[in-house]
Amino acid sequence: MAISLGTRQAADEEARAEVEVLNSRLEKTSQLTKKIQASLSRLESSGRSVQEAVGPLYGNTQKLQTLGANIDGVINAIQRIRQPSDIKSNEEDIIRKGPEKAGLAAFLSSVKRVNKALQEMKQTNLRTNQQAVSDLSRLLKAGNTQLEGHFQHLLQEDSRPIEPLYYITKDKAFPMLSQDKTTRLGLINSYIGSSMRQSGTSGESPVLQLYASVRGPYLTATLQNLASASLNTAKKKSPDAIYRQGTNGMGHYAKGMEAAFLAEYDNICGLFSRDEWSRVFNLTCQGSIAEMARTLRELNIHIKKQPYHRLLPCIRDYRNHVKSVVKSRY
Repeated sequence: MAISLGTRQAADEEARAEVEVLNSRLEKTSQLTKKIQASLSRLESSGRSVQEAVGPLYGNTQKLQTLGANIDGVINAIQRIRQPSDIKSNEEDIIRKGPEKAGLAAFLSSVKRVNKALQEMKQTNLRTNQQAVSDLSRLLKAGNTQLEGHFQHLLQEDSRPIEPLYYITKDKAFPMLSQDKTTRLGLINSYIGSSMRQSGTSGESPVLQLYASVRGPYLTATLQNLASASLNTAKKKSPDAIYRQGTNGMGHYAKGMEAAFLAEYDNICGLFSRDEWSRVFNLTCQGSIAEMARTLRELNIHIKKQPYHRLLPCIRDYRNHVKSVVKSRY
């Protein structure tokens, strides 16, 4: 009995000790909760203070951003106003040198930049750009004029008259423009054509007339000897001489003209667009065709002056011969 009472007392003491520990922990938890609540209150108060302080700053930041954007716009506008003078000073030196000294690629790039800047300025229509538009227009015109002159110079280098009989007797094709020349001439022609389209200029490209003005005389001069030979060989040495087929130079003249025109047509197809082929070809060949027409007229006049009465006895004999053949058959 005494043992059971002692055991129960020990158990009660242990339970009381556990309760005391739990109460102590609960009190600490309660104190910690109060501290957390106090910290949250202070944090909320600090947050409101920060919001009150940051709010005006945020508004000022937005105003500053708007102001910065406006300043950037003003700077861009100033740069656009200054750009024409910058372009003029940057490109003027290249254009003044010309395509031969500056190089065709660099020169073309320069005039393209000038042309682009000029088109953009015309679209803005600012009063402050009027003088710059005039300056760039003059600069672009000078560049285009130099390109046209360079085009003509390149053509002339490969347009010295040749001896056509060499190619006719050897049955060789007439020489064409070199691939390098065709490439450079094509670049110039392409730029001038696109420049005219961008500016809205009507009419045909001046390059067409330039080409014909160089290659036309080349064809005429090349075929001139054949034209002269056709007349000289067709005229009889003496009044009693008999014409024989193939003894004059008209055959060579016609063959030479055909070969020269074929080579020229291939040149034109390599340089110009399809819708320009016939126009350029006609312009280029006009002089040669006119020279051939003059040669034929002169030859016709010479033939008409010949004494046809010398042929009458022969004609009468031939007629009598035909009659006798017919009578013998019927």
